Amino acid sequence: MRNHKLIPMLLHTRGARKLQSVAARTAPAELESGTLYKLSTPTVIPNALEQYMSEPRFCDEDDTISIYKVPRNLRRVETKAYRPSIISIGPFHHGAGSLQAMEKLKERYFSRLMHPSSQNAPKMETLLQAMRKLEEEARSCYSEAIQLSSEKFTNMMVIDGCFIIELLREIIGSSPQKSTNIRRWMLPIIRRDLIMLENQLPLFVLSELFELTGGRSRSPNLNLEQLALHFFSPLMSREMEKVKISISVAQEGQAKHFLDLFRTTILPRMATRGKEPHMFRSTTELRESGVKLKIKEDCRPLELSFKRGVLKIPPLYIDDYRGTLFRNMIAFEQCNAASKTDVTTYLFFLDGLINSAKDVGLLHYAGVIQHTLGTNKEVANLINKLCKEVARNTDESYLHKMVWEINCHCNDSLKRVRARLAHDYFSNPWASISTIAAIVLLYLTLLQTCCGYATSRTDLAKTGFWYAITQSFFVPFSWPPFSKEDLTMPEEFKAYTLNQAPLIGFVENLA
Repeated sequence: MRNHKLIPMLLHTRGARKLQSVAARTAPAELESGTLYKLSTPTVIPNALEQYMSEPRFCDEDDTISIYKVPRNLRRVETKAYRPSIISIGPFHHGAGSLQAMEKLKERYFSRLMHPSSQNAPKMETLLQAMRKLEEEARSCYSEAIQLSSEKFTNMMVIDGCFIIELLREIIGSSPQKSTNIRRWMLPIIRRDLIMLENQLPLFVLSELFELTGGRSRSPNLNLEQLALHFFSPLMSREMEKVKISISVAQEGQAKHFLDLFRTTILPRMATRGKEPHMFRSTTELRESGVKLKIKEDCRPLELSFKRGVLKIPPLYIDDYRGTLFRNMIAFEQCNAASKTDVTTYLFFLDGLINSAKDVGLLHYAGVIQHTLGTNKEVANLINKLCKEVARNTDESYLHKMVWEINCHCNDSLKRVRARLAHDYFSNPWASISTIAAIVLLYLTLLQTCCGYATSRTDLAKTGFWYAITQSFFVPFSWPPFSKEDLTMPEEFKAYTLNQAPLIGFVENLA
């Protein structure tokens, strides 16, 4: 009885120490400043938690925050996928020593935009005043408190925002002056840096600057969202017709930032959601079960379908930057509770299809996957690592119906046997020819047997069917071979022959 009383006390104390450890790791700044008091005894826990949970950023996180610091578990898998290489946008990486070289480039773009000779050149004070009005709302979009002063924060939004807008106009060809500051090798890296989750400005900030610096009058009748989608379209290697479709369906004011904007254009347009069953079959196993792989045209990248044993997947082009795009989309879906995890669901499905280089080869042969990574094994390793340390949500999957249909198809025994026969005997032209030749040979052998049986019906009538069968087993061991007289039925078998009269009559009817 004494032990039963001690157990709850020990668990309570242990839980308090664990919570104190978690609080010390996750909120060191609050501990140092005194916002979250150091937990020394269990009695302090309720007050400390109540005070920390009452912070404004905790209460309205789901409503306002859209730009996050990537969680540590995701960052440990691939650090460079979330850290900009040459340029910083926004406050998270502002002032980093390794990114200072591009600050001068941003100032050049800003000076070009503000130059009096520039079309519809805005006034500096107008831009600063507009950013001051949006400062509080912009700060609330970030998952961590920004340590920059009000002046530095507004200046950063003006410089970074004007650089992005001028760059987009330059790429589309609407800028009256072409910059020679961006080299060819720099543009893919800048595009990769500008799509990262931690390297974003709120879209409403960019929209305000876009309107103040000329708006559509300086663009070929394109708004900011359309300019951005045109700039980021090489990340998915889509054809220009498909990019135009994505641009036409882009809605203003829906996306939070560039990453969210680009993500919305690849999501399925119409999706019914439900709980997704587990699918544990790779591409090789699906092929052995009779599932055919085909490329799906004229659709969004995440719109897959399965019908009558045919799995259709939109083409996927994989290069050195594709992993960065997918990882940041996953990180956004993992952090933002309001977003559906469609990209994560798609990548988990793709991860299940690919277990080896052979699976990549089958998808490549079907035209689904094209890559520039060198070997199929590297592609398999990249896909398999994308969902590492990622929490999967199967309750609201847009692929639930398709996965269920695939499982039903693969669990059908008749279809599985038929697919196995097709795989073993008709997998290539030579195997098909050999199988057909064997079937024809077997047919001719049976035909010859039947003809021989029909011509010997008279002999069978004399000797009896079973007696002839018995004697035929001794033919190879007798010398000289039996003659027709030898096959005449002895007297002792005549009585047996009488019992075989129905069979003899059947043989005579065959004539």
